[in-house]
Amino acid sequence: MRFLATTILSLSLALTALAAPPAVEQAAKDSTAMVKVEVGNATHRGSAAYIGSGIFITNQHVVAGADGKIIVSVPNTKHSFRCAVLATHHYSDIAILITNQKVTGLKPVTFAGRTPRIGKIYAAGYGSSMHDDKKGEFLRVYGGGWGDFTLSNQSWYRFGGEEGCSISGDSGGPAFDSEGRYIGPIWGTDDKNTYAVRFCHTFAFFAGVLP
Repeated sequence: MRFLATTILSLSLALTALAAPPAVEQAAKDSTAMVKVEVGNATHRGSAAYIGSGIFITNQHVVAGADGKIIVSVPNTKHSFRCAVLATHHYSDIAILITNQKVTGLKPVTFAGRTPRIGKIYAAGYGSSMHDDKKGEFLRVYGGGWGDFTLSNQSWYRFGGEEGCSISGDSGGPAFDSEGRYIGPIWGTDDKNTYAVRFCHTFAFFAGVLP
């Protein structure tokens, strides 16, 4: 009996150690949306962060070639918005989407700022149901590795995956620091690390196109 109690306690502590901080979990739930894009006869999927005023940030490659509807939604709710591409930045792989509908069910992110965030980095996205056996579309928070911003391309963050790496469908989803502040959109993975765009590097460009 004592062994069982010790085992349960150990598992509980392990899960607690791996869980994202409450601020990150809340920020992910508040501001992460799913993107579906019609390209020819296919539908491409990604994720996005809501930044307020009807504007979402995702990856340029998520909306590349869009010749039909771009729908941003909160899965398992009635919150859905038809969007248009306001601007893209190919080098940083960022796209700004805008809707003229009233955005409900989401809250704007809080930006982390222009300086590199030192510490653990987390991310969120709606890629899970593309790979898991669970039915439906659900939000996954992952990452938790220490951020590395000493890459040769200073526009990127790289962080490990104590709670896994990004997968297809997570592209464009938000990366957060440990306090739940938005760093920039997820770009991709090398199966060991996740890469996120440092949005501050292209913020000046987008400041000129934001309404």
